[in-house]
Amino acid sequence: GGDGGEGKKEGGDVMSTCILSTLTVLRNLAVNAANKAKIAVGANALPPLIELVRRGTEGGAMEVAAASAAVLQNLCVNAEVKEKAVDSGILPPLSSMVTMQWEKDEGGEKKGGEGDTRVLIEIASGLLRNISIAEGNKAKIVSAGIIPGVVRLLITLRGDEEEATKQSATVEHCAVLLRNLSTNEDNRRVIAGAGGVAPLVGVLKLFSTTALSAAHAGTIVEQACGALQNLSVREEIKSKIVGSGGVGVVNGILRSSDSFPLRALEEALGTLRNLTAAREGLGQEAESALQEAIQPLVELMVPSGGGHGGSGGLSTRLFQSGRAAEHALVALRNLTLVESNAKVGLDAGLLPPVVHLLRTNCSPLASAGGSSGGGGGGSSLALRAVEHTVVIMRNLTASKACLSAVVRTSDAIDSLLPLLQSPLEAVQEATSSCLCNIAATANTSIAAGLDPAQLMLAGGVIPQSLLLIRSPNGSVRTQASALLRNLSSAPSTVRHIVGEGGLGGFAALLRNPIGSEQEKTQCQMNSVIVL
Repeated sequence: GGDGGEGKKEGGDVMSTCILSTLTVLRNLAVNAANKAKIAVGANALPPLIELVRRGTEGGAMEVAAASAAVLQNLCVNAEVKEKAVDSGILPPLSSMVTMQWEKDEGGEKKGGEGDTRVLIEIASGLLRNISIAEGNKAKIVSAGIIPGVVRLLITLRGDEEEATKQSATVEHCAVLLRNLSTNEDNRRVIAGAGGVAPLVGVLKLFSTTALSAAHAGTIVEQACGALQNLSVREEIKSKIVGSGGVGVVNGILRSSDSFPLRALEEALGTLRNLTAAREGLGQEAESALQEAIQPLVELMVPSGGGHGGSGGLSTRLFQSGRAAEHALVALRNLTLVESNAKVGLDAGLLPPVVHLLRTNCSPLASAGGSSGGGGGGSSLALRAVEHTVVIMRNLTASKACLSAVVRTSDAIDSLLPLLQSPLEAVQEATSSCLCNIAATANTSIAAGLDPAQLMLAGGVIPQSLLLIRSPNGSVRTQASALLRNLSSAPSTVRHIVGEGGLGGFAALLRNPIGSEQEKTQCQMNSVIVL
């Protein structure tokens, strides 16, 4: 009996060694892109590989399960194989693997080696990361109940910095997985419902501060921010991000942006952009937290020691990326809509870079790159940036606390006047509104010693405004006529308005003040909030 037992053990070892060797060969072959579909589809290797993984999760050989999962991870880089693996039943064993608990030996040290649970969890999370890229797999992954297990894994790692640092690759895989899944509206609700927001914020804070030197830290920051950016599209999730301290963590990333890859900065700014949009229901506490983002946003535009006004002194790092720059401008556009925030922005030094961008027609963005694409070429990005920037200026001029500074800033009026000729109606409208607010300061204490109307006249404001009151866009006509109204309060400008043929334009405007009902609706829907 004893000899037979030894023989069986030896036979089992031989079999295990043979399987591991075979799996190593397949793993090496699967590195080659041309072999992936041949192994998975041509040789129909998915079912036996998945079976070996399943056995390992049910008390079998974990070393074999880890090696099989590693082969599958390589194979599932292929688009065809991703979906075939899910259809072949890979999700149930993966769900079991990500919920495994790693163990310590008697001395308290984490176990190592290929058979270690931590290795299996890392491979499983990496495999889930790969298959989650396929759009058709996203709902299936969620239906398999994998998200709660991934969230629990992140919660555990977030609470143990030493373990999180050791398992930084697993943290990265989980962050990418949640980012991929959160592109789906239904999945956003599931992730938030499973408590996924707080651990994402937690690992983001950990790897952007105390664990910044850990392997994968920059990618973890990028991917966790990307997941939060996707999640923050939903208003009820915004409050969870703010409540979990997400704004403070993002602000910290902005302040130390040089420590992170440019992609990480893009995603952090994208998260902040979404948090500042359509935030009416978030409450005063959230508004106060978001207000604290203004200072680092401005600092990011104009680094410490940078120039202002004429030279601009704009941050070369921010404007290396069109996406990062646009996200920053939209966040400031949304934030400064609130008058108290506009004052905070002014005090933080926002006005000089805004004037510089307008004066140069946002030329720094015309040649800016974007590591993930910028929604169009450099010229279209610059046009959008002009719109965002002139709306920031409109928000500043709409604040009594800021208007005097705008009027007294060199080049402010000159930077606006050419924008009346912009091809974008939104820019025409916002520029007319800015100039209208500035023109209202004539003969007031705000403009004491200055004559903004004369500066505008010298820049050709009358003929351009008269053209705009004939615009097919009702909002443009409304703002242009309001600008002319304020200008006409000064006797010196009346002669110019009449001399440029203004009477005919006003008569036409009286006959058709806003246009069709459809145009009225479009004007009412025009919002300064941008998602």
